[in-house]
Amino acid sequence: MTNDTLFQTLSQCVKLCRVCTQECLSTKDNYEHGSMLRLSIECADFCNVTMKLLLLNSTYTVKAAALCAEICNELATACFAFPQHRIRQCAIVCLEVAEQCDTFIEERMLEGNKFPGYIHYN
Repeated sequence: MTNDTLFQTLSQCVKLCRVCTQECLSTKDNYEHGSMLRLSIECADFCNVTMKLLLLNSTYTVKAAALCAEICNELATACFAFPQHRIRQCAIVCLEVAEQCDTFIEERMLEGNKFPGYIHYN
């Protein structure tokens, strides 16, 4: 998979997460949509961060992709609980992002690009 493919899917996810956020804000029952509202904002923001790191070819891109996949999977699960078409579209793209992030991570691990280590000062 190319970085461009992942970038395009991340970009699409950001747009649909913003739509999902607007759907949640426009409902009268904010309690029922509360966790999805929070997750849609977090997902959009984290997809943006992952895109930036991907463009920079950062050593943290693999780690960001792992967390991005986790957040996308969680939002997809929350979205599938609702019947609205736009919210379900968000869920589908979130699952696609999660799958592509997992593939990206596997490919980088095969190349020897493991999660960055941390420096410990004594």
